[in-house]
Amino acid sequence: MLLNDSPGMRPSGWIVLMLILVVACEDSQPIVDLGSTGAINFNSYVAIGNSLTAGIQSNALFSSGQQYSYPNLIAQQAKLAGATLTFKQPLLADPGIGGRMRITKLSPLTIVSDPVGDPTNAAIYVDPSLPSMGYNNLGIPYARVCNPLTGQNDVLDTLNSFTKSFSPSFGQIPFFHIVIRNPYASQPGNPGSVLQQAKKLNPSFITVWLGNNDILGYSTSGGTMPHTPLPNFIAAYNAMIDSLRATGAKIVLGTIPNVTAIPFFTTLKWFVPDPADPSKPLAGTFIPLYAEKGNGTNGYLSRNDLVLLTSADSLLSGYGLPTLTGLPNAGKPLANRFVLDSAEIAVSTSMTEAYNGVIRGKEDAAMIAVVDFFSIFNDVAENGRIISGQLFTTAYVSGGIFTLDGVHPTSQAQGFIANEFIKTLNSKWGGSIAHVDILSLPGLPIPLTKRSIPISLSEIPSEQIREAIKIWQ
Repeated sequence: MLLNDSPGMRPSGWIVLMLILVVACEDSQPIVDLGSTGAINFNSYVAIGNSLTAGIQSNALFSSGQQYSYPNLIAQQAKLAGATLTFKQPLLADPGIGGRMRITKLSPLTIVSDPVGDPTNAAIYVDPSLPSMGYNNLGIPYARVCNPLTGQNDVLDTLNSFTKSFSPSFGQIPFFHIVIRNPYASQPGNPGSVLQQAKKLNPSFITVWLGNNDILGYSTSGGTMPHTPLPNFIAAYNAMIDSLRATGAKIVLGTIPNVTAIPFFTTLKWFVPDPADPSKPLAGTFIPLYAEKGNGTNGYLSRNDLVLLTSADSLLSGYGLPTLTGLPNAGKPLANRFVLDSAEIAVSTSMTEAYNGVIRGKEDAAMIAVVDFFSIFNDVAENGRIISGQLFTTAYVSGGIFTLDGVHPTSQAQGFIANEFIKTLNSKWGGSIAHVDILSLPGLPIPLTKRSIPISLSEIPSEQIREAIKIWQ
């Protein structure tokens, strides 16, 4: 009221003065340090990769999952640090493409797949209009360093994406078309390969995480599908990096994690399981499963063999189990496609290390850094990771890292991946970009009790998981 009593001070005048004082007080608040991008020009960021980069969760690509893709999270953290970039993704209206796996019943746990959207219908896209310069997230599920069907790197391959996605040899998979959007019929599009579209964006920073699928198809098929021969991998990877380096952008590469350390391979064990808890032997006795090996012979498994998550239905009907169980198929061997035996594990491991040797060899002092996801995820698989007091592990459903397909990361795990990229680029180029707050991201949508009790064989959705792994086979 003092201001009202001051001579000559009209109400409009003291209101102005009050506003000045309020603004002054606001300006005097401590300034929060949002970090710096260091020597990286983040004005145009392009992400190249496969389903991990695209943001697939629970076997599907859909907008409420894509928003938590690690490239988008990196872009948001860079913007907080002052970057002015725009990061566009080919967002698909929920439930998206692929057949999203969802929990519909809690007891017993029941998982179903949503219908697959039609990628030729523009309405499936959150934004039906194509960005004139293409998308910044060029992660394509199924993409490989060297595609066994075309013999080319999927980043450099100029084959029309609609033709490529819908040819019978590609299993009618639409992912290439969704991301690259080459035109078909009268539809407008952004013609060109991943590389050509990336170059149109004039990138100043690029992340590349590619190579998982070159060995994953072999492993998820129990060694029945081919992996990429090392000479082919070397030639294709070199050609890809040389082409990307020519853009002048700074690049961060990711090595390939040990694919056999994910729940798809580690949930079921080599012995006759307790149906209520497949991690434990029946009646406390370790009786080995009987299975077809990769060399064509039948024999008993050992602790050095892996049983794939897709085998749950076969085990429930008796395959691999002794006749005394009385199940209809007891005494018959578990099919080779459900087992990765020790010899096949050795192939998977040696090829992964060989590919990683190629990737690590690309690091240089000025332009290229490497995130060693192989070592990082080996540590997580062995020890778990405590984040803000919460333990994350690689266990199926309960671990919090992998979604319902047993292969792809949750939103929180995408935040963990983003932070590993951020750590590396900060260290390499003197940045101080803040890390993603992982616990602020949504976890796997399951009741908390399911993170503390075992999943029984009958609750493992084998058919849905078989559909999920088709993108690598």
